[in-house]
Order: sequence, then structure tokens, then C-alpha cells
Amino acid sequence: MRGSAYAVLRPLVSTIGMTLGLLIGPSAQAAAFECTPRCSIEQEDAYPHLIVGTIDSVASAAQSTALFQAMRKAKHWKTLPADAEGFRQAIQPISLRLPSGRSYTVLITQKEAQAAPSQVGDFVRYAPHRGVNEKPPTEADALAYWLTTGCVAVLCRAGDNACIGGYRSGVYSATDGTQLTLDGRAADPGGGRIDPYSMRPR
Repeated sequence: MRGSAYAVLRPLVSTIGMTLGLLIGPSAQAAAFECTPRCSIEQEDAYPHLIVGTIDSVASAAQSTALFQAMRKAKHWKTLPADAEGFRQAIQPISLRLPSGRSYTVLITQKEAQAAPSQVGDFVRYAPHRGVNEKPPTEADALAYWLTTGCVAVLCRAGDNACIGGYRSGVYSATDGTQLTLDGRAADPGGGRIDPYSMRPR
């Protein structure tokens, strides 16, 4: 009897286990901010392309500090002040995830994070600084931080599937909205194009 009961329950147990495995994944554990063996920071300066995707993690103070220390240990961010606390106070790391499962860690200023709060699950766009309305700071340390950051704007709040359905996740050229491969190095042969300001598909 026990054997037959287990045979009936085994598929259910397996399904539950798989579901938990999906929930307790890199997103839940904020692995995007761990630098072993590597970080998901793409480069030294601000990421130059548009990203349309979902916020899957917002770095805590401890994660932000650890990220800075790991990047400095790997000999990155040499132009930034060698002060983990200064980095934490100036910068907010955010992880964006695409449907493919790939995450991108982008940086915004704490000032922006506080002025326009976003939360895990929000559907957003990341853009590098662009346009005459975005004036860089003149003070040396503030400018060094600013050059590593871009801007994140909420397109749809978490769970608003009707809103999200009007957009297409992906990595896009910031100049003409051409969809790029996930590494951002070339145009995606099967990709489409969006308006680089409204983010709406063309």
C-alpha cells in the first residue's frame, strides 16, 4: 500500500520540487550581485544599450558594498573613489532579467532610486544617459560615479500583464531601437525594432 501511494505521490512531489527550484533560484538569492566566478556587470562604464525587462533584484546595502569590493579586487572600476561606503551611498545596483533567463546588473544613482522608486517585478526600461537634458556633475568623484550609471524607468507595475503585453523584452540599440543579440555585440537577425524613447514595438 505504501509503495502504491508513493507511486501516486511521486509525480506531485517532483512537480513541487521543480517549482521550488524555480522560485529559489538566482533571482531569489540575488546571485546577480555575487562575483564568484564573475559579476553580471557588462563593462567598466555605463551599459550603452537599452534593456527592456523585469526587475528581479535590487541590491541591499551589504550586496552593493560586496559588489564594489569584488569589482575592485578584479581590477575594475579603477576610476571610482576607493571607498565602498561612498559607492553604496552614491549608487544603487539593480538586476534586470529577460525571458531568456539572462540577467543584467545596471547601476543608477541613489538620487534617482529615491526619486522614482521601483520594486522587484516591475517591468522597466534601462537607458544610458543621453540627451542635452542630462547634465553630468562637475565635481570629480560625482562625475566618476555618474559615468557608470544609466536611468531606469518603470513602464508597467508588477503583475500588470495587460500593460506588459504592449512591449517586447530585449536588448536594443539606444540610437535606433534595433534589437541586439543578448551580448549586445550585433543586431539580432531574428529581432525586431522599437522606438528608442517610447519603447513601443515598431
